[in-house]
Amino acid sequence: SHFSIISLVFTSVALVLGSATIITTYHATDSALDNGANSTNERYMSHRTVALGLGTASTVCFTIATLTSFLAGMRTKNKGRKHEHCCQSTLLLGSWIVFAFTFLIDLVILALAFEEEQSIYPGWVVIGFVGSTLSWVC
Repeated sequence: SHFSIISLVFTSVALVLGSATIITTYHATDSALDNGANSTNERYMSHRTVALGLGTASTVCFTIATLTSFLAGMRTKNKGRKHEHCCQSTLLLGSWIVFAFTFLIDLVILALAFEEEQSIYPGWVVIGFVGSTLSWVC
């Protein structure tokens, strides 16, 4: 299906952007530890701005990938057999719960990142990345 290919493309882009976001967030954290997390630290602000942009793009790509994957699955399900398996429904529900929590975590991280004095913690970025990946896989 075309939606499966679109989902795979967006997921590939999101994985690259998400990995770059994690690396850049670690660089920003190192800069903050070296010289302080303030607007006068140019290296910190540069890494922070790049991490914010990459994180936003990664979140958008993961969201589009998850939604197109869901659409492809629903189209395949409607074309195929009419029998539903409890495992499919449970996995679908679990995937949507993980997607919702991860999306909220991503939004909170992005909202906090707009405040210049607020540090971006790499652990939360990793949690958002792993959650987005898991929600797409399921």
